[in-house]
Amino acid sequence: VCVQIGRRGKRVGTDPYCPKCDYNLTGAPLPRCAECGFDFSGSGPVIGRFKRRPVFLAVGLIGLVLATVFVYGAWVETRHDLRYKYYSRWPTALVIRDMRGPFRPQAVDELVRRCRAGTLSDEQAKSVVEYLTAQLVQLPVTSQPPSEIVEGLAHFLLSDHLTHEQTFMFFRCTCIPQVVYAEGQLAFFRRRRLPTRMPFDDFVGHYKLKVLSVDGQPVQGLGVEKLNTASNACYHRLPFPLTPRESIHARLEIDWYGPLDLQATVKVQGLSPEEQLKAVLPRLRNNKRLCTITDEVTVTAKDKWVLNVNPKEVPGTRPSS
Repeated sequence: VCVQIGRRGKRVGTDPYCPKCDYNLTGAPLPRCAECGFDFSGSGPVIGRFKRRPVFLAVGLIGLVLATVFVYGAWVETRHDLRYKYYSRWPTALVIRDMRGPFRPQAVDELVRRCRAGTLSDEQAKSVVEYLTAQLVQLPVTSQPPSEIVEGLAHFLLSDHLTHEQTFMFFRCTCIPQVVYAEGQLAFFRRRRLPTRMPFDDFVGHYKLKVLSVDGQPVQGLGVEKLNTASNACYHRLPFPLTPRESIHARLEIDWYGPLDLQATVKVQGLSPEEQLKAVLPRLRNNKRLCTITDEVTVTAKDKWVLNVNPKEVPGTRPSS
């Protein structure tokens, strides 16, 4: 209303004007406009010059801008909730299409729900797994993968929809093992953090770090083993120091099993790592082994830190401190 009032304006002054073209008719001898030829003998001229009302026009335009911003903000705030609310009624093909856009977290959650309910066909599950695996592999090594990708692949892995190669890439890209050597201690840890929500506690890794040679001389019996879930931080070091003059050649092997509740398996608290291995390994080996990741690394005595297990796949950086 304010914009319309400001646009129409009002008449000011006492001079006559043509009602059609707004031409000034002061001193006109005939009731006809000399500019456009309009005959105003019946209606007569309009009195006053037309003038817009800028205050009303400005107030109206500002109100329109504020209303547009408010409506757009409300739409952005609710569009995700509304879209996700009705996802359960959408065809699976449309949900898979949305997975490739900005609604990926909601779409992956809905596809996981349909996979659990058994309403997702094998071909549709294959398409979802291939897309999520491709997105995971393309991520830089130093970045943390989005939780919806990792959790979605984990759920599809538990439902046996991943091939052996896809399972290997899943653990390779999400649980990157690395070997470090510092102050005479050789240790391994996992570099990339994962979302702490289920189902990552179901995946148990059997870590085995073995020293193959020291200064070029083969050795046997030097190593350490540890069990850990994929959701927890993993770090372990050899229980004895190593002081090589030249280098250490070691191998890190990880057997991933699942599903297995590690905490429920080790019910007795206060067990040493060796006692935990004895208690859990028999049951662990009865479960399905998902994949095995093996890497060998050579640590020179001059290197304070070695962050590469496999330089071809996991490029590392030397920390500043």
